Amino acid sequence: MEITSEYGIYDQRFEKVFNKFKENLTSSVDIGASFAVYSNGKPLVDLAGGYKNKEKTEIWTPATTVCIHSTGKGVVAMCLAILIERGKLNLDEKVSKYWPEFGVNNKSDITIADLLSHKAGLAALHEGATIHDLLSINAVDELANATPLWAPSKTSGYHILTYGTLVTELFRRIEGRFLKKFIEQEFYKDRGWDIHIGLPSEREIDAAEISVSHTLDLSIRNNASELQHRVFTSPTLNPLDANLQEWKSADLPSANGFSNAKAIADIYAALINSSDTLVSKEALSQAIEAQFEGDDIIMASFSRWACGFVLNTDGVFGPNPNSFGHSGLGGSLGFADPDNQIAISYTPNRMGYKPRSDPRAIALIDMAYSCLAK
Repeated sequence: MEITSEYGIYDQRFEKVFNKFKENLTSSVDIGASFAVYSNGKPLVDLAGGYKNKEKTEIWTPATTVCIHSTGKGVVAMCLAILIERGKLNLDEKVSKYWPEFGVNNKSDITIADLLSHKAGLAALHEGATIHDLLSINAVDELANATPLWAPSKTSGYHILTYGTLVTELFRRIEGRFLKKFIEQEFYKDRGWDIHIGLPSEREIDAAEISVSHTLDLSIRNNASELQHRVFTSPTLNPLDANLQEWKSADLPSANGFSNAKAIADIYAALINSSDTLVSKEALSQAIEAQFEGDDIIMASFSRWACGFVLNTDGVFGPNPNSFGHSGLGGSLGFADPDNQIAISYTPNRMGYKPRSDPRAIALIDMAYSCLAK
């Protein structure tokens, strides 16, 4: 039976999830947030509430979106999977086949799979680069002419920000549209999924303000190696950049997506739904095939990378090892569990804890699985 509450709807089996979500808001663990569990296109949980701003004067509504940072990389991966489905993309092809200018300075053998699994060695711009440099039209040419920071194709190093510049240019070379336009047309307009790269001006009123909790863990920047320091500072990501107009206007799908849990969970649910036409099982299996398993040299932690998706480790995406998705700085995440045919997403505006294991998200996810077992 479906229950309607002040924060949205939920199947009665998930009452503990609702109670935890409400507790997070009333205790100020969250300022505003949304959490959703979808299965076969239908919501089992669809909750949204709290406030859009830290002063708590603007109500978070079902129409509210928030910057999801790297959670958007999972949506990027879906777009590439769609190109596989449409016969436009072969993951084993060289990037330079579609982007000839890219094939210089020890990059001619980099494959699309390498690029999507963070093995291209292009995780930074020039030393001292600013966020303005990354968002400028010159960034594409700079990365095309760059020499990799490590031997490409051998190991993975998380491309925190440059990933968006690289992948949207490759996408344009193959499909004809930038990812920003593709998502606007095929996800937002055609399917009604409230997700955007950047933020349309008419949706400014619905945007939640990002704020930073004292629990935001950026300790990885301390005692960084020379390589890590280069990546973390060229450019440096300021979490509050998400509130700037320049950020909202940019085309940087690695970090400036705006969405909410309902949309993200619905998209992932469609991705694994065999009756949906988004992507075939065959195309998806290529997209989620492991490309790297080991210590990521930038994040300095064990990682399992597919082609743009993070493969589940340490139960971050629930108990199923076959789950896949992506998380973002500050706590947002979205993932699909193909074995249980569910998709889950969490999107807060108060940034805190760790990028891949935010305890707010973990608690809600674990509770959702305990309810699912009933």
